[in-house]
Amino acid sequence: MTNQVAKISLLKRLLAFIVVGFILIGTTITFSVSNHNHALSVSANSNLVLLDYIASENKANFTYRIVNKPQPFFVKSKTVDITLDGKTFTYPCYRIGEVIVVDSNLLVGDFGFAQSLVTHQAGDPFSSLEHSVLAWSLRYYALSKNENLEYGTLFYVNGDGFSFSTLIKGTHNSISLPGFIYGKKVVAGIHTHPISNSFSKYNLDDEGNVVSGDRAWIDCTDIPLYLATPNGSIKVLTKYYDYRESSNFSERTVFYGIKWE
Repeated sequence: MTNQVAKISLLKRLLAFIVVGFILIGTTITFSVSNHNHALSVSANSNLVLLDYIASENKANFTYRIVNKPQPFFVKSKTVDITLDGKTFTYPCYRIGEVIVVDSNLLVGDFGFAQSLVTHQAGDPFSSLEHSVLAWSLRYYALSKNENLEYGTLFYVNGDGFSFSTLIKGTHNSISLPGFIYGKKVVAGIHTHPISNSFSKYNLDDEGNVVSGDRAWIDCTDIPLYLATPNGSIKVLTKYYDYRESSNFSERTVFYGIKWE
């Protein structure tokens, strides 16, 4: 009799655990954002930003706190509480590398920020080149894909940090990036590929002369070139010289797993 009672008690606990598990999973599928449910995605209509830089003194200047929600099974989610002038709202956020990203369109609606204060602009300072690269890509890649045009820009030293320059638009399969900005120290370039996930090779004319291509641009400028791709990765291509002083190219993925729409 005792064993039977023990088995029934164990079964009840197991059922309760399963029910709680389903409830928790249900609560982590969507996020409560200002009493609405918003899906966080990188689309042409979203305005994803690096939270640290938007919250800094030279931008919107608010405080925030990252909140870990329950994480049953393999579901992982985070929210961020943003406070300004005594008002606090909770938003979905996610992590790309070590960077926390939010959709600042929600901040415009809830706090009444001017769009320019919660959007990464040309000339905004970033502490690292890769943060500047990510901020530019989050702002422009979905637009590039939506228009089926290659977008690009240059990155330059700005005080102790880095900034991206003004937007340049190309065609569906090419773009013309300059190699310098007057009065600035340019350290890298970037462009998007709406379709291809790879850096282009050398393009030759009828006589076999190199006329264009991602590697040709690096040969001319001798600085790295970044690429935002449809598969959700951001890569960088750099040139280096081996012990024989012949040039070679090295490709590295900087960010990955981003879902463009």
